[in-house]
Amino acid sequence: MLTINYSKQSVLYSIKPEKIGTPYVESLTSYISRLAIEHCVSTGDLISKLVTPIIGKKYLSNISKKGGDGFYKSTSGINGIGQLAEEFTNLLSNLTLRSDLEDTTLLTWNTVFPTRGLSKNRKHWCPCCFQESLENNKPIYEQLIWCIQPYQNCLIHKIKLENKCPTCTSDMYFLDRKARPGFCSKCGNWLGMNLISNISDELYREQFIAHMLAYNHKKKNLKLERHKISESLNFYLGRNFEGKLSTAAEKLGFPKTTFRCWINGENIPPIDSIIQICRCLNLSITEFLSKEEACYKAEYLDYRKCSKNKRLKKDHLLIQKLLEKVINEKIPMTISGLAKICDCDRRLISRQYPKQCEVIKGIYSEFLISGKRKRTKLMKKKMEEAFSMLIKYDLYPSRRKVESLLNDKYLVKEEKVSKFWKELKEKYYI
Repeated sequence: MLTINYSKQSVLYSIKPEKIGTPYVESLTSYISRLAIEHCVSTGDLISKLVTPIIGKKYLSNISKKGGDGFYKSTSGINGIGQLAEEFTNLLSNLTLRSDLEDTTLLTWNTVFPTRGLSKNRKHWCPCCFQESLENNKPIYEQLIWCIQPYQNCLIHKIKLENKCPTCTSDMYFLDRKARPGFCSKCGNWLGMNLISNISDELYREQFIAHMLAYNHKKKNLKLERHKISESLNFYLGRNFEGKLSTAAEKLGFPKTTFRCWINGENIPPIDSIIQICRCLNLSITEFLSKEEACYKAEYLDYRKCSKNKRLKKDHLLIQKLLEKVINEKIPMTISGLAKICDCDRRLISRQYPKQCEVIKGIYSEFLISGKRKRTKLMKKKMEEAFSMLIKYDLYPSRRKVESLLNDKYLVKEEKVSKFWKELKEKYYI
């Protein structure tokens, strides 16, 4: 059993991350869940009772104080390239005294890729990989490669990755209070199974990402700096396209303005775009960054054209009618929800109809406030009933007893309800 020590000198019994130095390395969120299992605590307890006091972040402290899933929704970032990944890597490295945890994230590539289009926001997995580990009595873990957005199929078993529990159909955050590799964090059922390979297409994107992760542990051989992307693009622009930017943009399948920003180093191409460029040049990511000789493949033009955006005209009369209906009938709806119904981008509606959007936002905001008021009123009523029942049986209305009666572990921690609970205690006991 893990003994919680709030000192920054706390040390956890260390376990080794799986498959370091291979494309199938374990993700940091998976490592955290396995670490919790190793110490006989839940992932939620490990985060709230040990990580929270040490890392000292307000958003983490709210987990212990109020509950809720706000933090867990953003846990894909722990495996990524940003501040969250850096903070958790440093924290876990200090707690476990391991020096290889950076390889369980994408931090090596933080100057190469932007965050947009890099990480999935929900957990994906290969059921065959889970089942194979179980049958061979090997550690069950989640692969970092499953977290990367363009990676949609398992290279080992040639099947599409799953993202919903086959039993309860729930999707899952990368970390959850009951997170456990290989099991659904909602219903607790096993996620592994044996499936027949059903993909015959060339898995170029998956192979590209596998090569990228295999390189992770060799990062000292090539300094991955932001300017290397634009340097490489400029190199191949001159070598393969005679320095003609418009020709390169057209043949690689990108808008000229976008490609110019990449060439000038103003923006970094997302991972999908780098994969597409490397495919056309017949290069791996490390060959591309090292400026090795490339051979442009014209046969990939069709592949590129299919992903070019063809803008379709939107029915603005229909959009206006929908906006009027929402406003007139005061239907609570987000702008994103409206955009989905209209099959258009949220920014288009916000830009074209700013006044209507402000009114709709006001309606939705009022709906949320009203909902909170109703819920608080209902919770206060239930609490008063629970309080009265405990007083009736001559029991002190402690937080745990009240929560037990209401079947809500975090209710009394909510600010307004907590205040009401204290008022009731003062009324009856002072």
